Amino acid sequence: MLNSTRKAKKRSNNEGSIYFDSNRKTWVAALVDPSGKRLVKRNKSFDVLDAWRTTTKASFIDNSYIPPSNITLGAWIIEWLETYVAPTVRVKTLIRYKETATKLEPIAGVKLQDVSIPMVQKFLNNLPVMSPSSKRKVYIQLSASFKKALILGLVNRNPMDSIIKPKLKHTDVEIFTWIEMRKILGKISLPDSPFKHWYPFILLIATTGMRLGEASGLKSKDFDKNKGTIKIDRNLQYIGKSVPNKFIENPPKTEAGYREIALPEETIAVIDKLLQKRNLLDFNGNDYIFLSKNGRPLSPSNVNTSWHRILKYCEVPYRSIHKLRHTHATELLAAGIPLIEVSKRLGHGDPSITLKVYGHAIKGYDKQTLSKIKEIYAI
Repeated sequence: MLNSTRKAKKRSNNEGSIYFDSNRKTWVAALVDPSGKRLVKRNKSFDVLDAWRTTTKASFIDNSYIPPSNITLGAWIIEWLETYVAPTVRVKTLIRYKETATKLEPIAGVKLQDVSIPMVQKFLNNLPVMSPSSKRKVYIQLSASFKKALILGLVNRNPMDSIIKPKLKHTDVEIFTWIEMRKILGKISLPDSPFKHWYPFILLIATTGMRLGEASGLKSKDFDKNKGTIKIDRNLQYIGKSVPNKFIENPPKTEAGYREIALPEETIAVIDKLLQKRNLLDFNGNDYIFLSKNGRPLSPSNVNTSWHRILKYCEVPYRSIHKLRHTHATELLAAGIPLIEVSKRLGHGDPSITLKVYGHAIKGYDKQTLSKIKEIYAI
């Protein structure tokens, strides 16, 4: 039998009730929400339940009430990715989002509505060892998913609004030195080099600063020998982790990504020679300029494995092949090429991006500035 040690006041209809469960030694509050669903909450404190009843009733009136839900954070992240993210991003991007989602495992089983600010902050603070950018990606994913949950009325507040954002550690842009570039291009271009077949690919990236996916996606029609240019209007992405040996072509992310790049004479000659030789061979119908020995498009793993070996062969300390892009941009800016021209060549949507990434890597501008100041003011 249920008994109360406190005499409760009689409440009007739909005001709810609070009573004592002597069997479980707890107070029980009951309330009916606008949809007719009976809400029940237990606590050892009468005052806690009385406050809950009051605030919940107030939420009915001001339309801020969020119906209870058993959906967990993990289940919501999956639904959010499949329903709201997948239609708006590229396949490769979605794969990266899902990889980031696996890092939420420690709190994935918590009900979405029970996720608290301290819980998330502690989770982010105790993430296993990973790069600052990876931690930032976890934070961004949680923020975006909770923002959508709030819009859809699944939660009544976004705990991420009060979370301390993981800091990104500033690191200088890594580049290859002039001597290292000479060693790499010089050694792999020699007739007896075991990596001679990689020379056209490495040379093109080094002299254009294009991205790996852009270079891999180039087709013979993109090369114009007479104009001395190469056109970029696609990005080849490998999604073999989810679909074995699967490649997809994507357009550039921004309008600035569509561009035509002028090539040095050596690069023009090398690419032309490669394509002339290509016409004599059967490459399974693929029209990509660069292909593996079995006639398939170049995958990142194939490129990276060979790049490791190339640097070892050339006795150059390892840096990712993407650093060729950084080297290209930095050297052009250091040589006095206008920022806007370098930005166009790289395919950046805004020159400020170029300046932010590469501006601090340019050496010697202070002395040039002082020289100009003396010239201007005749001092």
